[in-house]
Amino acid sequence: MFKKLLLIGLLLLLAVTAAQAALDDDLYNRAAQKYITGDLVGAESDLVRVLELNPAHEKAKELLGEIRKELGRAPAPATTTTVRATTTTFLPRTTVTPPAPRPTVPDKYQKARELLSEGEKLFEQEKYAEAEKYFLEVLEILPGHKTASDRLKEIRERKPAPPPVFLPQAPPAPVADFGKTARELLILGGAFALVVVYVLIRLGYSVFKRSMAERRMQVCPDCRTKNPEEAEFCQRCGTRLKAWTVISGTKKKWFSKFGWKHNPFTLDVIPTLFTGYSAQVESILDKLSTRSGHILVYGDKGVGKTTLLRWLSDNLKKDNHAIYVARPPIKFEDLINQVVVELKGKGQKGKYSLYEVEDLVKKAKKPVVLLIDEAHEVSAEIEQQMRSLGDIHGVNLILAGLPETKEKIKRDSPPLYDRMVLETYIEHLSPEETRDMIKKRIEDAGGQDVKPFTNDAIGNIFKMSKGRPRMILKVCDWVIADAIKNNLETIGAEVGKDFPKGETEAPPPEEKKT
Repeated sequence: MFKKLLLIGLLLLLAVTAAQAALDDDLYNRAAQKYITGDLVGAESDLVRVLELNPAHEKAKELLGEIRKELGRAPAPATTTTVRATTTTFLPRTTVTPPAPRPTVPDKYQKARELLSEGEKLFEQEKYAEAEKYFLEVLEILPGHKTASDRLKEIRERKPAPPPVFLPQAPPAPVADFGKTARELLILGGAFALVVVYVLIRLGYSVFKRSMAERRMQVCPDCRTKNPEEAEFCQRCGTRLKAWTVISGTKKKWFSKFGWKHNPFTLDVIPTLFTGYSAQVESILDKLSTRSGHILVYGDKGVGKTTLLRWLSDNLKKDNHAIYVARPPIKFEDLINQVVVELKGKGQKGKYSLYEVEDLVKKAKKPVVLLIDEAHEVSAEIEQQMRSLGDIHGVNLILAGLPETKEKIKRDSPPLYDRMVLETYIEHLSPEETRDMIKKRIEDAGGQDVKPFTNDAIGNIFKMSKGRPRMILKVCDWVIADAIKNNLETIGAEVGKDFPKGETEAPPPEEKKT
């Protein structure tokens, strides 16, 4: 038990000693701070307290002696040192006073003290601008230093204000005459507005004049040639430009002489009036009956390819789903939709695939025949898909186009060309077929036979049209108009002497051999 109490006592003694040493160091450091900042009296008081607590504190003794020396007080009693002789003879006792060392303080405090001292000297000499710099440096090292802050405040109170700077004054601006300025602006604005209006009127008149001139011109629906407003036929190809509804009463009266209810020679495609090409038609029907492959029909413009396809579409419907396509679509989906609508009925448009079409064809009771006109316009994007459509069992293609269609398909789509089992070229009608075509047209309009045409007139029409059905209709239409103009009731060999050349300059074709 005694040992424990002894150990506790020793620990308490050590703790008290350590606390006392820490307190001594804190007081000493505070005294050193006051000494550096110029508070000598406060530093002296703290050092006295340190020595009261710890009389053996050497640093406190040294700093206290330095402070009292600076305050002009008597120095503390000096320590005496006794020097003994190395011999047995004793020398007289001598007292030596060693110099008191400068207390060890941090460098920045020493620097601040030196700057403060220099500033004070300059302040006493009334060199305020230079002293201000020193005090500012002191505050950078020790922010909030009271002496430096007070000196700066005094300097700023004593520092004279800078002399006023006189800037050159601009001469007074003349007073504007707003009334005159407004009048000038109004005149300029009015002149500008007149120029703009004049320009707009000129532009508008030019546009109006050009549009009226274009309105007065007629564009041929066949060759797209512009013709004067009063022209009844195209100056280039002879196509009638004015419709039946605008024909005068005199012309209607002439038509009624022959019992015509309408103009027989319009360019309308009438499949029921299809004429000629009996050998080609027979070959096409034969190949379709065997379902052996696809068919290509090609020929020049106006030879009747479209009429042939339309006739086939009407005459194949009994035993086939005949679908006429006027022009190859840009998107293959449009062709698929057309086939679906034909097989399922209207209102079935949507997105369908080849597989769905194949299922529809299988369920259909009749095979499908696609009659695609203007086949020379088939794009590479849909050619492969169209070939896949033709590969479906129960689907046959009949393609019709210009003469270059054959070479185009042969070059760009060899697989599709290999599936062609018939290539038939349509060239022109014979003189007999030309007469038969004219007769059918007249009888369809309500007339009899070929009246008012004579056989010589029909021979000339064949030569002028080169046996092409479209040109036959154009020539007949023009000849009828000329007969009405001259009030002729019979059209003979003199027919067509003034007919526009354009498409009739080539020599007439030889008679077609069937």
